[in-house]
Amino acid sequence: PGSLQPVNQASPTMAATKVVAAAPVYSELDITLSVCAFMAASAGMSIANKMAVNALPLPLMLVGIQCLFTAVLVPIVAWKTVNMGSWSDKLRWFPVSILFVGMLGTSMVALQHCSLGTAVVVRLLSPVLSVAVESTFNRAKFVITPWTIVALATIIGGVALYAVFQSGLSGETIGIVFMVLNMLIGTSERLMQRFLMVENPVNMSDTGFMIYNNSVCFLAMPMLMGIFHEWGSVQAITNVTP
Repeated sequence: PGSLQPVNQASPTMAATKVVAAAPVYSELDITLSVCAFMAASAGMSIANKMAVNALPLPLMLVGIQCLFTAVLVPIVAWKTVNMGSWSDKLRWFPVSILFVGMLGTSMVALQHCSLGTAVVVRLLSPVLSVAVESTFNRAKFVITPWTIVALATIIGGVALYAVFQSGLSGETIGIVFMVLNMLIGTSERLMQRFLMVENPVNMSDTGFMIYNNSVCFLAMPMLMGIFHEWGSVQAITNVTP
């Protein structure tokens, strides 16, 4: 007796439950291949940039050309994955893009004034600075282990040996100054990027980050070229040979 009740009626507790997607799990092979790919891409980019700035000594113009190419190409080949987020997300991410501009600009200027070997060695100190800064934040998940200390000590020892025995470093002072500046800006950019992607994430996809960063960088380059007087040397592009 009484009215019939629906068989599949969901309870209030079940209805209020929010389904959260599980974080992707990567195997050791995935991580190893990703690290190797990053190393190869980073080394190839450094070599290509050094060759480019030797052929065309306009480092900021080169950065602008590279950023324009990326900002145009990514939406074409990966348009399905592009998520630029809201205006609030863009505003939160904007300081990262400014640091991105400084990181690319100082890196290219440094390559113009110092050897590739010196640039690579100075950049090796970045993990030391990153660990020192990140380990001081209470919200950071990074934990220092004895092996971390051994690895950082090895890096510092290698840089010291290079500084002691490498001749001609006095002629690369400007490049070294820009590399140190690049290291400071790059470390800040990585830490802020990690915070906004992991700790307090913005709603933007990886391709969205790429388009946004490179668009801001491309728009900033004409102003920086004026500050560093590159516009007066633009005619040097006619001297570049294939």
